[in-house]
Amino acid sequence: MHVVSQDIDIDLDKEVASLSAKASSLVQEVQDLLKSQKPQKYKPDDPHETRAKSIWIQLKQQNGYETVSIIWRYVKYFHQRTQRPYYQDIARGRGYCMPRARFMAAVRGYHTEIQKELWEYEKEFARIRQKQALLSQARGVLVQFQKMAGKQ
Repeated sequence: MHVVSQDIDIDLDKEVASLSAKASSLVQEVQDLLKSQKPQKYKPDDPHETRAKSIWIQLKQQNGYETVSIIWRYVKYFHQRTQRPYYQDIARGRGYCMPRARFMAAVRGYHTEIQKELWEYEKEFARIRQKQALLSQARGVLVQFQKMAGKQ
């Protein structure tokens, strides 16, 4: 029984590693897409906001885990004296996918085709987040099973 749980654990680790690799390749595709297409200037709602929002995506490795966080960010403002950018994360919310209205508001400076393509990437990232969450739950159940089997 212990050998079977080790095989399952190895399979879970392989699946998590493949999801991480897929996420990093998708992030690279998004970064290449965003570099090729600069945002247009738009009429900002805030009179102090003079630059177009430029967004990017970051892949953040969790401490001690194989899972990754996929974070969309944009430059909120620039420091007046140093011109250092200050960043804002685009909040994902409670689910795996960011609300469409919030995402589209963040990418409104880009062309419509680019916005649609970025939204498709976000939906794919949501599927990756959901799979990672399920694999994490499965790993937790497996650890509990191993503890229970060790007591007998």
